[in-house]
Amino acid sequence: MKQNKILNFQSDTKTTLLLVVLNALFIAYFLFMAIYNRLSQDDFLFLKSVHNSGCIQLVKWAYLFQSGRFTHYSYISIIFLIIDKTGSFFIIPVIVWVIDFFLLLFVMKKILNKNNYITANLSALILNVFILTNFEFTAFYWICSTFYYIQPVLVLFLFVMVNQKNVSKIQYCLLIFIAVLISGSSEIFVPFCLLFTILNLGYYYIKNNKDLHKTISDKRIQRLLLSLIILFIGFVIVIIAPGNYLRAKEVIFHHPDNVVEFLKISIQSFVLFLYLLAFKFPYYIILILISFLIGFFNRTNFVIDFNYKRFLLISWGCYLLFVFLNVLPTAYLMSCFGFQRIYTTTIFFSMLFFGIQGFVFGLKTNFLINILFIRRLILINIFILIPVMVINLIVDIPTAKKYSQSDIERTNLILDLKKHHHKRLVELKPLYKPTTYSLKYLILREKQPLLYYCNEIESDTSAYSNMCIKNYYELDFSIRLK
Repeated sequence: MKQNKILNFQSDTKTTLLLVVLNALFIAYFLFMAIYNRLSQDDFLFLKSVHNSGCIQLVKWAYLFQSGRFTHYSYISIIFLIIDKTGSFFIIPVIVWVIDFFLLLFVMKKILNKNNYITANLSALILNVFILTNFEFTAFYWICSTFYYIQPVLVLFLFVMVNQKNVSKIQYCLLIFIAVLISGSSEIFVPFCLLFTILNLGYYYIKNNKDLHKTISDKRIQRLLLSLIILFIGFVIVIIAPGNYLRAKEVIFHHPDNVVEFLKISIQSFVLFLYLLAFKFPYYIILILISFLIGFFNRTNFVIDFNYKRFLLISWGCYLLFVFLNVLPTAYLMSCFGFQRIYTTTIFFSMLFFGIQGFVFGLKTNFLINILFIRRLILINIFILIPVMVINLIVDIPTAKKYSQSDIERTNLILDLKKHHHKRLVELKPLYKPTTYSLKYLILREKQPLLYYCNEIESDTSAYSNMCIKNYYELDFSIRLK
């Protein structure tokens, strides 16, 4: 068995081909869902704003009246400009997938020191599992929230980039650009990035025997310090935005009455996160097994001398603390778990954590282990996931198509009434509901999950969703659900 072959997939054509098939099914599923996607609620608001006033005005308005996330809204303005110019929103999830894939591919090349089709296969698998296992799969198709899927991959890319021994001038410029993007992306997660950067600096300081001069002379330290400064400045710009304080007065934001209530809600949210994550874990098994093999076959390349039991205790303690700190902001702002899409970054780093656990277990495995058995487990996992994705394609595509068609018919009706100068109230029948299935739903039979943020209206003519459509199409009549 050759140690220099990361997974020895070169002699395991069956596994490699099945991974290609699995990734192809993931991608086909995401593409079909993108084809039948429709705009919804905030999408109308942002698209109209970009069309009428341009990108800069949207970012300015958001900063003053909505949120300080200046890079997030810059991204939103650009993607809605693309939609405005092309008339197509199918391309947006595709762009997000492609951006994430190439970022992950760069990371995998640096970590595994390989540049081949296996690296690409693994990068695609990580990305596909990440998209599918988010608490709100629907967020991937809600155009104005797609940055949630780019943000965590950017963070990973940044830390891999700054920890390289050498970078080119182009890579250095890219590093600065990505640090700026991250700095203005989220008032909730940027503090974690600042903490990660400080811990990264501390690691090199200890590694250099607390020699400050030697540490500062390291090019990696200089890049980390630059990233830290950029992240801090961007974070300050975000939190001082007038829009934060105006939006905090909205009804959905209700702070806990006291410290005891805050801690109670935080603990409930922490438990709920782990509960929801447990239903996604079956999709992570394949990543853990592959990570184990990577570690096992690279024991000579990654020689790390540490106590494994202590590593488990510290790493799991840090992870659980990380999750708890992630639920604190929404527990305080909303007195509840909050919008599940907020935890997209937390889920991504949970995936990385599980992968690291598998990798380190492989590194520290000194006893005789049946690698053939591990490979068979990977094959079994693939053989389970392939029919799952096939079922998703068979069941969800017709559902998505019916939803899309019902929304198109409703839109055509509205535009036809507008064309004929209709003035009276219009009652519209409900859209076809694009429901799907999940492991949690199959086991507990709770409310069936949706494929999209539906472009549904309410019986109240003044409801937000109703007004979004009315304002976007500049209707002279009110609409409500029949």
